[in-house]
Amino acid sequence: WPGGSRILVALETALDAPEIEGAAFVVKREGDPRISSVEFNNFCIDGLHFVDDGTDEPNVENTYVNGKTGIYVASAQDSFLISDMGLVYLEHGVTIYNADALTIHNNFIAECGNCLELRGWGQASKVTNNLMGAGFKGYSI
Repeated sequence: WPGGSRILVALETALDAPEIEGAAFVVKREGDPRISSVEFNNFCIDGLHFVDDGTDEPNVENTYVNGKTGIYVASAQDSFLISDMGLVYLEHGVTIYNADALTIHNNFIAECGNCLELRGWGQASKVTNNLMGAGFKGYSI
């Protein structure tokens, strides 16, 4: 596994629950100034397994559904860094809203429903040197 530690996301959430409820890490701050200079570096976030989504998929590991998110950044921020991470078996690997000066570098983000979701407005984001691969229902970026 990338990094020295492995975080197992054992949260139990309903499949129709808001994504933020199934997140291993939530970054959120209301008001000014917006949050700045947060780093996630050198560990693995593992969603463990996927679950039955009602589609009659014979192998539930191929549903890419479990209500889990690795990193969820809910509010505008500046100068975030996610590097040397492993994010696997998550319905949403990384979800970030309103990113400014974001760097996503040298990560393994795969076997997820969606790997990297940049939502809302954003500027000056750099996504480099990553290994990514989403399940057939989702998107890598």
